[in-house]
Amino acid sequence: MATTTIAATISSTIMIICIYVYVYMEFIDCVLECELEAVNNVDEDLRQSKQDTDEDHATRLKLLRQDLSSVRNPNKMQAIDIHYEDIVSKGMDKYRTLRAIREGNTKKRVDQFESM
Repeated sequence: MATTTIAATISSTIMIICIYVYVYMEFIDCVLECELEAVNNVDEDLRQSKQDTDEDHATRLKLLRQDLSSVRNPNKMQAIDIHYEDIVSKGMDKYRTLRAIREGNTKKRVDQFESM
């Protein structure tokens, strides 16, 4: 009889411990979800502020280019400057140029790259 009560006590103690562990695990999951949600919100806020900053930089750069274009002396421009202005007026940039180079075959790409 004593062994039965000891076994029952151990069994009920194990069940109580299992319940505590389950509740603790649920609590930890809830805390982790809240922390993860907070981190995701911070990332979203950072991404939004970075986008605003990039737009601000682009606007300031555009204004600076306009200011400098009014003061530029076309007689003092070098050949590389004229070439750059020509490329920019056609809408090309370094990414489009590299993409165009990658589109050809290997021999053509090597020749184009070496001619740069």
